[in-house]
Amino acid sequence: MKEGIGVMRTLSSVAKDIYVTTNVLERRIRNGYYDLNAEDIIVETKNGRNYKYLNEPAAGIVIQKAVSEALDLKIEFESQGWRFEYDEIDQIENGYWLDENTPKPGLNGDGSIPLITYTPYIYPKNSESPVEVIEESLDSINELWLYVAHAIKENGITVDTKFDEYGRIVK
Repeated sequence: MKEGIGVMRTLSSVAKDIYVTTNVLERRIRNGYYDLNAEDIIVETKNGRNYKYLNEPAAGIVIQKAVSEALDLKIEFESQGWRFEYDEIDQIENGYWLDENTPKPGLNGDGSIPLITYTPYIYPKNSESPVEVIEESLDSINELWLYVAHAIKENGITVDTKFDEYGRIVK
């Protein structure tokens, strides 16, 4: 049975959450990488275009598997002496919320900035400076680990990558 549009996740929104392209996500589904069935993918036509959706349980499976992969990568780097830390930033103190129930009008009137955001700091082995290309403010812990894994892969960082004293990659 088809769920209402409001509770379905498009393949592209799931891909954005896990930092892979829709094509990669579709190929992984086709190749059995994710244990999903045909009924988990819903196709709707709007204005002559086909939109593919994952139902919420399927989107949750895909995102959880991606988070698991990201944490495996974190463990691999930690086993080689890297440190992974993060800060929780209270957005009430930053002025984006008046209190925990009221976004500040104008700045965050729609509540799009969460009450707490997270900033990762990844330290190479024997370094006191975090990797510069991995600093970002993120909305959840899962998103933080997905972003870190994506940034590591996107920048070609390995456990042996060299950095200068400011956390920049040495080419």
